[in-house]
Amino acid sequence: MRGVYALSVVLLAAGCSDPCDADAIADELAAGAGTVTLPVCTVLGSLTVPAGVTLVGAAPGARIELDAGDGPVVLQSGGAPAKLSNLRVDRVGGSGPAIESSGNQSVIIEDVDVDVAEGSGIELDGLVSATLTRVILVGRSPCGGTNVAATHGLRLTDVDDAQLVDVTIRRFSVAGAVLIDTTANWSGGAANDNMNVGVYAQAGVLTMDGVALDRTCAAPARPHGYAAYFDGPVTVDTTDLLVRDNEGFGLVHAGGATRPLASHLGLTASGNTKPGVWAQSADALEVSGALVGNGSGGVVTLDSASVMLHDLEVRDTRTVRLVLETRSVPFGDGIQIFGPTPGASFEDVLVEDSGRAGLLIDLDAGALPMNTTFTNVVISVPPPMPGMTPLIAARVQNGTALPGWDNGITRMNTDRMQDLNRPDVDPTGVIGPCERPAI
Repeated sequence: MRGVYALSVVLLAAGCSDPCDADAIADELAAGAGTVTLPVCTVLGSLTVPAGVTLVGAAPGARIELDAGDGPVVLQSGGAPAKLSNLRVDRVGGSGPAIESSGNQSVIIEDVDVDVAEGSGIELDGLVSATLTRVILVGRSPCGGTNVAATHGLRLTDVDDAQLVDVTIRRFSVAGAVLIDTTANWSGGAANDNMNVGVYAQAGVLTMDGVALDRTCAAPARPHGYAAYFDGPVTVDTTDLLVRDNEGFGLVHAGGATRPLASHLGLTASGNTKPGVWAQSADALEVSGALVGNGSGGVVTLDSASVMLHDLEVRDTRTVRLVLETRSVPFGDGIQIFGPTPGASFEDVLVEDSGRAGLLIDLDAGALPMNTTFTNVVISVPPPMPGMTPLIAARVQNGTALPGWDNGITRMNTDRMQDLNRPDVDPTGVIGPCERPAI
């Protein structure tokens, strides 16, 4: 840094412009030079990168600092993409984003670190395409702290094609990533250690591969945290997702008048204090993988259809009291299905050591659909203490089911009659307006 300072002094003494002066760099960018190099120094103030121009850091240490009176680094609309590469942007004050772009255009952001003390990281709105590669966004609002000024890491709104590769987002107080009416493909990276919700998506299409969603905590005065909350008609396809140690729910699909579609293949959901996967009013849910040590439930579905659970292990689900709206129920069910669920299928599923029930199907005064199928389903409950009744392995309640409904289920350490003779147990409630994450 001392060498850069000495170089600046020499250039100024010779009548040359300071290479770290924001106005000089802005003039060079405005000239549309193709590629503008940011020296290894700190530039104070906002910059605008025109369409077709690349702003690239000369080496690690190239940095833009934005304070309360500064606008964001703007990637401008036009023909060819505006590009930001190999540098760091720090928002040390102010409420706006560090990097922003809007309009009918494309942008590229690669090898960029964004540090946010106040405000948000990157906001992109109405773009044709956005490519983010090896981008790290870090807020200064850690779980357990009182600083909530760093609010959102990444916000994408009405983006037609977002490609996120190795994007990591940490320590924001409202959401790690928010995607509204956006089609996005996210591979690698993480949304970890955020308050309230790690990833929030509303409408649109989201594909995720090998992304970690860990250690989300509840925001102050909010009842739950969510690793991911998919709101309304979001189509979600994930592979090899990691959802671990969240203070609250793992993955939530919450439909209503419009219903979501979801597939989670090779999912690992473990150590979450509330259910690992929750789907209400969904038109399709597919899950495979391992759900271990979650609270209240491994997989919970309510008033959904086409639930397909296969190649799945659900183990060590803990009994936890879950408070939703005005309903408070302690339960620990490996799999809970509430309401008649047309097209439900269970194949190659192992459920072990649930706190209350391995599989509970509450029909809500309806009938078990005849196209419900079980193939190679094994449910093991802990061996009961002498004189004690074993826990529930697989039970249908509060409705009608044909004899033999459970053909294809093998019970361990209990039997069909033990389950049949048990009284009904309380199902869960629904996630309502009071529990939705405030975005």
